[in-house]
Amino acid sequence: MRGRGLTLGVVGIVACAAPATQIIDTRELTEAGRAPAIVDVVDLGGGDVPATGDLRPRASDRVAVIGEALWIRGRSFGRQPTVQIGGRPATVIARTGDGGILVRVPPGTPSGPQVVDVTQEYGRAERALTIKRYGALLSPGGNRIAWVEIDDSVAPASETEVPDARFLRLSADGRAAYVLSGSGRVTVIELPAPGGPALGQRLELGPDPIVGFTVAPAAHLGAVVRAADVVLLDLSSPLRPVRRAPLALPAEARSPLRAELSPDGRLLAVVTPRDRRLIFLDCDQMAVAATVALPIEAGGVADMVFSQDGSRLWVATGQIAPDRPLAQPTRVHIVQFQGAGRARVAQTVEIPAAGAPGRLATGRVPPLASGAAIRLPSPTVYLSAAVQGADRSAVFRVRSDDPALEILGAQGRGRLGAIDTTPDGRWLLAAAVGADGAIRILSAPADGRPGSFKSVPVLRAAATKDASAADLRVQP
Repeated sequence: MRGRGLTLGVVGIVACAAPATQIIDTRELTEAGRAPAIVDVVDLGGGDVPATGDLRPRASDRVAVIGEALWIRGRSFGRQPTVQIGGRPATVIARTGDGGILVRVPPGTPSGPQVVDVTQEYGRAERALTIKRYGALLSPGGNRIAWVEIDDSVAPASETEVPDARFLRLSADGRAAYVLSGSGRVTVIELPAPGGPALGQRLELGPDPIVGFTVAPAAHLGAVVRAADVVLLDLSSPLRPVRRAPLALPAEARSPLRAELSPDGRLLAVVTPRDRRLIFLDCDQMAVAATVALPIEAGGVADMVFSQDGSRLWVATGQIAPDRPLAQPTRVHIVQFQGAGRARVAQTVEIPAAGAPGRLATGRVPPLASGAAIRLPSPTVYLSAAVQGADRSAVFRVRSDDPALEILGAQGRGRLGAIDTTPDGRWLLAAAVGADGAIRILSAPADGRPGSFKSVPVLRAAATKDASAADLRVQP
């Protein structure tokens, strides 16, 4: 016992001797002997936290953004505390010399006033903290990104100029936005930067024409799809993407019309231009994993998106050009990849009220608490499209077991383009371009129930009135 007490005493001296900003091994900390107390929570921005060395805090704006690193300072946290932010478990990244805890605001954390909770064997401590979630809207014609703050409402925040912007995506943890230009330049934007989203690193990929750009929703991987090859981006450090060597596309998958990464980043789904085949590619070697013939007699593929769990791929087809006579009904095909070279169209949902299909967004279901035995609702997607027989467009909720339901419509002669949902699945957001070119974000309850319809102007005018050229993304 005497030897053990001496050991703990030495450990305590080492921990106390370490500078507050030095990142130390957990074994250098003393065990807790009483309930914890939180003195302060310092927001550190979106940068990586070093595994060793000194922590270098930047100016704090006292607001935490999804994906942002936090330094929880206080007393008696012990060696293995449990941390929750807004009720969501937060992984402990590192510890500092003063016993502080380094965590990151996890995806799915509710926005607005929340509580940081530190728990250990002797009790718990709480500290109030405001969480901010951003939405990003890429204007039709590119060049400008409008940032909005999303809670139970949508509020304009700021704008960022990015010349020749064509594609917009967010990292899986929400701390970075990636804007891909037509010339092959990836511009990184740090969302948790002090004072709001800020331009960061730029990555040149070369002048080859870009067909598509996609980022895995639950993995640190991006894919820049060109006519003959794919450049994978390692996003393990989201603010500093690393380009991998190009992988050649198989001959049958060249010049794809659409491309989408599965949530886990293992599969890349592409649609071929000639026979409208859907091809699943293994991302490790860019080899064909399965092929599906889409039932398309005419028209084309408007968009596709994986379900939240990756078990399904939803593909929207129909007469894409709104100024032509209807050649094919608007349909959403539910495709299942079954592994070992097998995939099939499991179901096709026809939407008679929709024409000129636009963009898809997957429905989201909040994670269940461990051990909960609750039946999850049928997987849902949302489709923006023109309304048959009317000079307007709308968003339709599409499920495999229910008729499609119009839940959000553009006002007057407005057109709806990109759509997305909030992580809790409560709100649907849509980019709307008015007849005068002004851009608004519309929001409504995602479950289709009657509720408050909101319309918020975010940009004065667009370079083009083509709503399908806009892109809208919400932090996870």
